[in-house]
Parts: sequence; structure tokens; C-alpha cells
Amino acid sequence: MTNSLGIFFGPKTISLAETRGKELINAINIDRSNLVNAGLDEKVPEEIKLIALFKDEIRRNKIEAKEAGLALSGNDLIVRTFEMPLLAPHELKRAINFEVKKYIPFKLEDLVADSQIRTDKISRKNLILFVGIKKDVLNKYLTVLKQLDITLTSIEYSPFSVLRFAKMAGAGNWGTSAIVSAGLKEDEANFMILDNGFPLFSRDISLAEIVNTQNADPEAGKAAFLDKLKTELRFSFDFYRRKFPTKKIKKVFFLVNPDYHQELEPFMKEIGLTPHFIDISKYVGKPVPFNLGFIRSYSCSLFRAVNTSIRIDLLAVKKLMDRPKETTFAGEVATLVTETKIDPRAVTLSILIIAAAYGYSYYREMPLKKELARSMNERPEVSTVSPASSYEDLVSVGKRYKEKLVVLDKFVRKQLYFTELMNLVPKLMPEGVWLLELNFRQTNNNPELDLQCIAFSTDNEKGMKQANDFFINLKQNRDFIKLFKNLSIASIKQSEDNGLIITRFAISGRGA
Repeated sequence: MTNSLGIFFGPKTISLAETRGKELINAINIDRSNLVNAGLDEKVPEEIKLIALFKDEIRRNKIEAKEAGLALSGNDLIVRTFEMPLLAPHELKRAINFEVKKYIPFKLEDLVADSQIRTDKISRKNLILFVGIKKDVLNKYLTVLKQLDITLTSIEYSPFSVLRFAKMAGAGNWGTSAIVSAGLKEDEANFMILDNGFPLFSRDISLAEIVNTQNADPEAGKAAFLDKLKTELRFSFDFYRRKFPTKKIKKVFFLVNPDYHQELEPFMKEIGLTPHFIDISKYVGKPVPFNLGFIRSYSCSLFRAVNTSIRIDLLAVKKLMDRPKETTFAGEVATLVTETKIDPRAVTLSILIIAAAYGYSYYREMPLKKELARSMNERPEVSTVSPASSYEDLVSVGKRYKEKLVVLDKFVRKQLYFTELMNLVPKLMPEGVWLLELNFRQTNNNPELDLQCIAFSTDNEKGMKQANDFFINLKQNRDFIKLFKNLSIASIKQSEDNGLIITRFAISGRGA
């Protein structure tokens, strides 16, 4: 049995795990700040520094693996899940490439991307999982591994790597389940919900500010980490329930430091879910301190030993894109023409046949053209239509007028007057709370309202109370709640500026 290597490139650390089957052979954690102190000139490219650092660690730890899986953080990848209607297979790929442009900040041509499709026959929709990476970012990692004489077998999103570990713990056998992986020493935590192993919803959570707090004050860092994690979990679960109301979560699995279990368990029960904490040492086979980077690299190294339902293969797409272009049909035709000898007699005969066919068709069309010209001359004059307009032009003009009539009809009959109702907002707003932004829209006759607010106070509790009082005032107002039946606090965040506590929060309302 050959050894396998899993490599995780995180925002703060690089983790390597060498395994034989599921047995852990080597575990290495490299602080990325060591790249700055590697004794190389600052102008040296990062790839060169990485190669030097890797070679040193591989030699020092006597790593024997010649094949590796690469796990990347959400900073390097674009991961999106969205729904599409059922389409014919030959139309679906083109439709995905068109639809995904709504969700990515780059040109599709700049990415190496792959997608996986799951069909829901009940709702008659396709659920699309799209993963992409910028070509220059991918080439950087490929350059590093090529210089290390290591064959790359897979490139994947690190939370997808963690699915192998979760599967060993039984998390893949519970229908609709959530997996939360978070560590205080990493900049990035992840929240993911799966339906029989297929990701319905995935979200990366930035912890950069918390990590800096941890370095200055460990206890304050721990408290800030837990507060941030609880807030983000509450927001993520609320968002998921709105997006997938019929898919109830059965289990929630946590990959977090055991020190946090005691505080997370009552919080999860408070929001109506039971947490299941995965014991890392039980599945690794030896006692190991909690390290999220290690879990991701170890899970990635199990690419031979444990399969998942994810079929995204960025490496295969990259190899296909790099393959030399095959001879096209146009090229084959050009070659055929250049190699064909032309007989002048055959050319003359062909021209005569074409001319005869054209002359006969012209003779047949003349009466029809005369009749058409007469009809056009007899058209009544209309200021908005030219007498020379074709049938297609007339259809186009008629279509534009119909569209305008539809818009006017919606404006007159279906518009929603809520000026009087919105006058309630400033009246219900507690002292010290200000409205930053108000967004109102109507989707499928369902009104939706988003309020972005800010509050100023002298302490954290007062800021939270101001936000809560405003929310309660809105919810208890009969006229307001009559239109927006579903009202919730979408987000809340506090910061400090010169001793003043600034509380930013958002309230969302939905008609149904």
C-alpha cells in the first residue's frame, strides 16, 4: 500500500498529512509567516519560497508519498449552488455557463471550473454545484508541486475534503444534515448543509479579526470566537430555512475544539437543533490536539481510502483545457480544397446550371413581387410606421406596444401604496437609532422590505437593546405586521470608535 499526501493551503497555515490507508504517518503544520522569514529576498516570488519551504519539510520529516491531493480555502475558490429548470442535456451546460455569470465576480474565461448536477424530479429542477478557480492561482500551486516531484491527483474545496472525515464519523448517512468546521487559529470557518451527501448550501465565515484578538488576549479571543460563531450560525440556519423550507435538518455535526462543546450545546438546543461533536482522535487512531488545518489536510489525504458524492474534478478540466487543439472541420475542408485538382470544363458546367436555376426562380417570383409592391403602395399612412416596413417590422412594433400596455397595467392595477405605512418607521424607532437604508421590492406579489439601521450608545448592552426595541416595536404594530408577517433581525454587528459603541443591524420583513 502506497502513501498518500494531503496538502491544505489555508489563509494562515499550510498543513500536510501523510497517510497509508487511513493510518496517519506524518502531520506537519507550517505557519505562512515563515515565508517572510525564510532568508530569501522579498522580491523572490511566493512560489519559489513555497518550493524551498516544502522541500525542507519533506526532507526533514522523511515524507515518502509521491501522490498528493490539494485542498484549498474559500479565498482561492468560487463555490456556488443554485437552481435551474430541467433542460435537455445538450442545452444544460451552455445554460449553466450563462447562469453562473450572475454569481461570479470574474470572467468565465479566466477560470478553470467544473459543475455537478443533481436533478429533483419532484420540484422539476436541477440543483447546480459550481466550483471555479482563477487560472493564475491554480498555475501557482501546480508550479510548486511540479518542482517537488509530486503527482497531483485532485484539487478540491477544503470543506469538501472534510466530508471524508465526516463520512467516517457517520455524518454522511443522515439525510439532510449540517457540518460546522471552525478553529480559532484559522482565519476561516465553514458552514455546510448536505442532502444525502450533496451540498445544498455552503458558507465561509471570516475569523481574521478574532484571530488577532486571540493573539493579544486568549480568553477574550475565545469569547469573541464563540460570539461570532453563534451569530453566524443563527444567520446561516435562518437563511437556509427560508431557501429550503421543506428540507428539515436532522443532524448538526461539529468539528470544533472540545473546549467549546459546553457552550455550543445549549445554544444549539435554543435554536431547536441537537449538536453532535465529532471526536477527532477516535478516527485518526491516536490522540491529536485540535487543529482545523490538520483535519483538512488529513481528510484530503484520504482520496483513495474514502469516497464522497462530490464529483467536481478541476484537475481533469485543467488537463482538458491544456490539450492541443484537434484539427477542426474548417481546417479539414481547407486541406481538401488545396489538394483537389480543378477541371475548367466542370467549373463552366456548374456555373451554367446555377445560372439557369437562378433565372427560373427569378421568373417565378416576378408576379409575386409586383403584387407585394402594389399592396405596400396602398397601405394607409401611419405616423409611427414607415410604409416600407416589412411584416417582421410590424410584428416588432406590435410587440413593443403590448409590452408597454402590460407595464402600464401593472403600474395602475398592481402597485402597492405604502407611504402611510412607512410613516410608522420613524415613529417606532427608539431614540439613538437611525435609518441608513430602506429597500422595498415585490416578488410574485409578495412584498419584501430590508431596513439597514445604526445605533449609537455608550455600552454594548444598550446598543443591543436599541436594536431589539426597534424590532419589537415593528412586530407589535398591527398595521406594519399586517403587511410584513415574517419579520426578523437579519444581522447585527458592533464596533467601537473613540469610546462610542456603534451597533449596525438589519431587519428584514416578508409578506409570506
